[in-house]
Amino acid sequence: MLTPQFHNIGPHHFDRSYVWPYGGLIVSTDPVAADAVGLRIIQQKRRLAFGEDRPLQPRAHHIALADTVHHLGNADTSRIDLVRLGWEDDILI
Repeated sequence: MLTPQFHNIGPHHFDRSYVWPYGGLIVSTDPVAADAVGLRIIQQKRRLAFGEDRPLQPRAHHIALADTVHHLGNADTSRIDLVRLGWEDDILI
């Protein structure tokens, strides 16, 4: 997630005002866990930018389904061992 977009209209509606230079890498042997962590970072950025909790529309339900229906990995962030390396400023997680 080097320069993620935090509104969820999609790549065909790109708007620079909804992009920020996060500059972080999410590395995992579990792709579902990596997606869950990335989603959590984007949700936190949305809270900061909009001043309230605005759920994604449409919801990113594919991450939970990858865990619960297809058993491809772990989407439960309470069961993800998160290791932070580097600077703590603006980490959002």
